[in-house]
Order: sequence, then C-alpha cells, then structure tokens
Amino acid sequence: MSVQLYPGMPFSPQAALTNNIGATDTVIEVSDISAFPPAPNLATIGTDEEGETIAYAAKTDTALSGCVRGVEGTAKTWAKGEPIGRNWTAKDHADLIAAVGTAMDAADDAQAAVDNLSTAKQDALTGHPGQVVGFGADGAAEAVQGWSGRNLLINSDFRNPVNRNGKTEYTGIGHTIDRWSVLDGGKLVLNDGYITFYGRSSASYDNFRQSIEPSTYRGLKVTFSVLYRSSNTDWIVVSKNVGSSDVSTRVSNTQGKFELATISVAVSSTAALGFFAVMRTTKGAQTGIDLIAAKLELGDHQTLAHQDEDGNWVLNDPPDYALQYALCSLYSPITGEWTGSQHSNPNLLDNWYFADPINQRGQSEYAPTKYAIDRWRTVRTTLQAADGYVKLVPGDLSANNGYIAQRVENPDIIGKKVTISALTAEGRLYSMTGTPTEKTALALYAGVVLFYVDCAYLPEYRNSPLIGIGINRNANISELNLVAVKLEFGSVQTLAHQDEDGNWVLNDPPPNKALELAKCQRYQTVYSYPSGGFSNATYIAVGIATNSTTARFFIETPVPLRARPAVVIDGFYVARGSSDRVKVRGATVLWPPIQDKVGVQVTCDGANFTVGDVVFLESFSGAALRLDANL
Repeated sequence: MSVQLYPGMPFSPQAALTNNIGATDTVIEVSDISAFPPAPNLATIGTDEEGETIAYAAKTDTALSGCVRGVEGTAKTWAKGEPIGRNWTAKDHADLIAAVGTAMDAADDAQAAVDNLSTAKQDALTGHPGQVVGFGADGAAEAVQGWSGRNLLINSDFRNPVNRNGKTEYTGIGHTIDRWSVLDGGKLVLNDGYITFYGRSSASYDNFRQSIEPSTYRGLKVTFSVLYRSSNTDWIVVSKNVGSSDVSTRVSNTQGKFELATISVAVSSTAALGFFAVMRTTKGAQTGIDLIAAKLELGDHQTLAHQDEDGNWVLNDPPDYALQYALCSLYSPITGEWTGSQHSNPNLLDNWYFADPINQRGQSEYAPTKYAIDRWRTVRTTLQAADGYVKLVPGDLSANNGYIAQRVENPDIIGKKVTISALTAEGRLYSMTGTPTEKTALALYAGVVLFYVDCAYLPEYRNSPLIGIGINRNANISELNLVAVKLEFGSVQTLAHQDEDGNWVLNDPPPNKALELAKCQRYQTVYSYPSGGFSNATYIAVGIATNSTTARFFIETPVPLRARPAVVIDGFYVARGSSDRVKVRGATVLWPPIQDKVGVQVTCDGANFTVGDVVFLESFSGAALRLDANL
C-alpha cells in the first residue's frame, strides 16, 4: 500500500484567513501564500483541539484551492483573521508510521529474496567440498579442501563480464571491459559466453591484463589460472615486476576444447608494482585466444575449476554479476583509477566529526598539551572550536610537529595495514597508509598534514595505540582546519568521495550525537551547573558523613566508566541544613562503582560533621564535577 507523505514547512510560519469561510468552501484565501509548501499538502485552521485540518490540491497567488475540508476535525465556519498554517498533524504522524511499516515489510521481503537466492546458488553447486581439483608442486592432481579461494581479480568471469563502456569490440590500447586493459595493442571481442583476444600481425606479443598492487601479497605465493581455448601456441603470463623476471607458461595447441593453464609464483618481498595478465605471442594469428575465466589466489593450488567425470573443466564458483558490478563501480570505466564509493569502513576513532564535536569541557580553545574536546589531547598545538570545524594552531614547530592525538583501545592495528585520512574546511582531503609496529612510531606526511601512530609510547599504553593528526613542521603553515578524520583498516580511505563537480563529500552521515556522547562519557563524564549565589544552589546528591571532615556520595553516571577515574571538583559545598555549608577542598573516587553509581568521597575544611550525618552535595557559582577516565 502506497502512503502519501506531505512535505513540511521549516519553523511552521503562520498566516491568517483573509475572508470568512463556510463549512463547504473549497477555496481559502490566506494572508501569506509563501507560508505553505507546494500542493498537494495539508494545513490546519485554529489553534486548539477544536481546529480543522484541510487538504489542498493547488495554490494560487493568494489562496489554497481544491480543498478537502475536515480531514481531521470537523469542517466548520471560520472568521477572517483565524490562524492557518502548515503544522504537524496527527495525520502526518499516522501516515509516517504507515510508510515506515510498509518500508520495513518491503525490506523483509527483499532480505527473504536474497536469502532464497543465496540458497539457490548454493544448491546449484555440483559436488561437495574436498572434491575441487588442484595441482601440487609435482604437477599431480589433488583435492583442495573447501570450494574455492578468494579471487584477487575483479570481473574475471568472462561468460558475462561487467562492461560499462558498452562496446562489443575494443581495438588498440586502453581500457576495455571493466578493470581490464590492452597494454600494447590488439583487439578484444565479446562473444556469447566468452571473450576473444587477438594479437597484432606486426607485434611479437600483445597483452590483455588487470593491474594489481602487490604490497599486500609480498613474500606470499600466489596462483594464477586461466580457462582458455586456442588453436595457436600462446604464452599465459602470471606476473610482471613481482619477481626477478616475468613468470609465464607456454600452452600448446588445443582442438576446440577449453583447457586450464595454471602458474604458481612467490611474490618478491621488494615488489613495487605488478600485474597479472593473459598474453599472446603468435604473430599475425587471426583466430585469437578464447577466455572463459581467470583467477588469481593465494596459495599454490588453483581453485578456479575442477574436472567433471567426462574430463571437462567446470568453474567452481557460481557467477555473481551483482557483486562484480559493485566492485567495478569503485573504479573509473574510462581510466581504471580508483574513484571510491559512498560505502564506508568502520571508523576506529571516537568523536571524529569535528563539524559538531562532543565538547563536554565546554571551552572554545584549548592550550597545548591539554585534554581538549572529548577523547583528543593537544600536542604542541592549540585547538580552537570554530563553526563547522576545529582549528589547529601550532606553537613552535622548529623541532617537532604539532598535532591532536587520541588513544584507541585497539591493539589489533599493530602489524596491520591502516589508513588515516582527514578532510579540511577548505575541501582538501589528505590520506596516508602505513603499517604500525610495536617498537617504532609511524609518521606519515601527506603534504602539510602529519599522520602519527605510536604503539609503544609507554608500557602501560601498549594496548592503546596513540593516533595523531596535525601539522607537518616542514610545511610552514599557520593553521589547519579539520572537518572530519578517520582511522580504518586497509589501504583505501573511505572517509569521503568526490562528487561530479570534484568536491569532497563525506561518505557517512554525521554520527548520532547521543551515541557519540555516550561513547565519550565512557572516558569522561562532566557535570556542570549554573552559576549563582546560595539561593540558586542545586542539590546534586545525598550522602553520609564518615568522619568530622569527610562525606561520601554516590553519583550516577550516564554509562559505565572505562576504568577508575580521577575526580576534579570545583565550586561545591556540603550542607547539613539550609545554612550549615562547608566548601569542598578535595575529592577521591571510591571504586568499583555500585550499579553505575560512582562513589565520591570529599574532604571539607572547617567541617564539624558527626559520623552518620545525612549531608547534601551542593553546587554553587558555576560548579563543575568531572570524572576523568581518559587513557
């Protein structure tokens, strides 16, 4: 069922009736037609439960027309001057609930369809795990446990390849079907169920390839396999620039039957750039090489295909065009360059959205080497909370960089490839990738921006790596304006993408501020109270005196604190009655908490409590209480 939802009007401006209307009138003249959204829409007449909701079908310069009266309430006579406006109505609320219910039902149906499709794909597989045939080091066939290794290539099922450029034939040098290109020349033709690559008559060889950045696979063995058919003798090349020389195998003539060619190679530990390709060497051959599928995978066994009982090669993996299309969409079909997507990896940082950060301390500026906005500490830089970003202003950078830093409770980043990125208020995106170690701080420089990861600053912080973002001292800039930052696993930033005009746009919406506040309150909870004299005092908690100068209170926390906090308390008094007050001089924390209530024991000068006295913790003159469990 489709539900009509009507747009609202910001701030619900009010107009007035400019003429009397009866209960059956369908044209309603108003004093300000701009107070109403485009038709069709709703409006309400009156200000209380005796009001009337109408639906209008059109607008003129001075009136609402085609009105349906009494959509809510009763159609009645109204006098000139009665308020009318686009206010939120019970109908809006009911329609929204109905629309959400419809959307949830559709989502459930879609998920059920996906589950059914997944089951159907699994049922379509032939054989059982363990029956996939691979080849050992001696060339003998042997079973590979499990169906199939992950394919490191994209769009390599040539029976129905992703082809966003839309051509059925590609000639010369450049990109062809998605993620694949012709380097030296030749021709690629799309056929029904396979593709054919032809070499040039004047060339000793041409190649059809997909480039792979091999840094993730350095020192590992990979296997490249191709299901092909050719009446010529061709070279199948697995790699260039990943070892001391190209690694290839020569395949013999076939008699119209698809065969499998496989090569295993260890990727050099110093490999800088590599590609994996199918290459032709037969000069002037017009028959070409027919390709059904290719695969690059970790290990020394191929899992691209297995032989059935008749000796025919059968692909192990069912086709998944939708997945391949999604992967190809991350790259330009014209240049092959990474363009990113609006999908995003999890952000390992808290309070990363500096356009509207959590700032429980409430200051607009924080000096160097201080805790600042929640979860961040300044290091040789001043942080200023501006409108829509935070500004870093470095101190003396002659010897060191200036940055803000956050400790994360995630030792898993040690030894893993991570990417740090930052978006500035000027619309610049800076991003760097590195692999932190336990022993050496990692400093990455992206132009004027410093990214810093230190996993071994102090032994007690060994499980809490320090993540810094700031100013490169060699950049000679006066400030850095940050809108958002991100730390994520992998070698690609997913903080932002460029729109069609080249502007950087955040992939993720602004975080839920209540959730972000709760995450920050695990490290720090701040209680602040209004200023004023004793007449404005606020009772914070009821406690009990433990001796003549100390009292104990239990204060509820919004979320459980990460660890035993330090307590900072200022402007508080302990009162036994309406006028018997003594100022709090110091405080300690009682730990562990009791049902999310942290015990705070305070000391007062000049007190004269009796053990067991019921006392009150009272704020005064802009008092502040902070429970600080920062790393």
